[in-house]
Amino acid sequence: MMNSKRQKLLNGNLRKLLFTFSLPTVIGMIVASLYNLVDTIFVGKGVGPLAIAAITLILPIMMVFLAIATMIGMGAASIISRALGAGNRERAISAMAGAYTLGLLLITPLIILLYIFKDRILVLFGADQVVFQYASSYLAIVLPGFFFFTLSFIASQIIRAEGMERAATYPLIIGAVLNIILDWLFIFGMNMGVEGAALATTISQFTMFVVVILYFTFANTIFKLKKNKFHLKLALLKDNLRIGFPSFIEQISSSIIFILINSLILQYGNEIYLAIAGVGQRIILIALRPVFGIGFSFSTITSFNYGAERLRRVKKVLREAILWVVLLLCVVYIIIFTIPHLMLSVFSNDKTLILQGMMPLRIMALLLPFRGFFIIGRSFFQAIGKPRQALIINVSYIFILIPLFYILPLIMGINGVFASWPIAVFISACLSGIFLFREIKVLDHNIRQLGMGY
Repeated sequence: MMNSKRQKLLNGNLRKLLFTFSLPTVIGMIVASLYNLVDTIFVGKGVGPLAIAAITLILPIMMVFLAIATMIGMGAASIISRALGAGNRERAISAMAGAYTLGLLLITPLIILLYIFKDRILVLFGADQVVFQYASSYLAIVLPGFFFFTLSFIASQIIRAEGMERAATYPLIIGAVLNIILDWLFIFGMNMGVEGAALATTISQFTMFVVVILYFTFANTIFKLKKNKFHLKLALLKDNLRIGFPSFIEQISSSIIFILINSLILQYGNEIYLAIAGVGQRIILIALRPVFGIGFSFSTITSFNYGAERLRRVKKVLREAILWVVLLLCVVYIIIFTIPHLMLSVFSNDKTLILQGMMPLRIMALLLPFRGFFIIGRSFFQAIGKPRQALIINVSYIFILIPLFYILPLIMGINGVFASWPIAVFISACLSGIFLFREIKVLDHNIRQLGMGY
């Protein structure tokens, strides 16, 4: 079965492959995002805008765990796909075992520290008396769920790197559906408020982790759970961290940026605008999930073909990925710009939030298609084992964004905070384009000199 997958990745029609691999991945990514999205909707409808503001304060903490999971998962996935593309199964198995061992070593002490210092951290993040109680109650219950989510996310990247894109989505779908059911039961049926949303998320993420364990135990996969396999090989660890580090920087930076945003929003606005920022980010993130899904599948196809030295196919799939994500995000932008009030009303019945949130949401969605170019460019360099360019792209975004956060509000007020995102993305996307153009010239040179690629 593995050989047939390998042959399909190396010889199949690239557009068909991209869509075939992306569809279940996109579904899985959208479903995975429903955890935080559904919590926000149910809390907004069942408790109110201040509860949304509280959950928004916790978002940076969740992004730290996502940063760890993305770093380990993307690094391992690149190693695994390139190893399988070159026919080296043993290296792929070692990369999987090392990824899981590293994940356990990183997240276990982190959760313990967060439990000890959670209230101090919330105050540091800007929680005032109005939202502190909501945020503290939510965080105390949801922290164990972050443990299971992190390991499950790493597993999904490993499963996808093997070419089992559908299997990678099943745990996410099962967990998300359960989360929706439990959110309704705990918030509206049992009137548990934000505690109910947190409990629903934790139970669902534990269920997702159980499904992952069952997959590695009983499914037809080269990755089996064996005690003697779970150790760290220094060379693979370095390669994993080297490749995954740009994704880690991106997510950690996003976490830091959210902390800055929260404080600036409270400085130039109020708790309602903090809730608007939380809702707006969730709308943008759900819109970007298909792009991330395409990016993950694109990475698998690219890594396989790059490892097998099929360089013409690497160029072709890059072109296909950029074309489709840009078209997709153009459609999404038109929808957000046209009906922002309807999107906001999904999360809250509060008229003030809806009326004040229309303009910030439109601003946040501005230049959205360039985010697709930015994401695919970064994914490409990680897929071919060249993380330096991906790291520069991500770091440039941070260094551009932070000054904008402090300059634009002086000119535009609260809207200046929201306008900083699209401007920074546009500049970083241009830098990504420069790196891609140079790398394509390198690929062309190798094709001509060595006669490689189909």
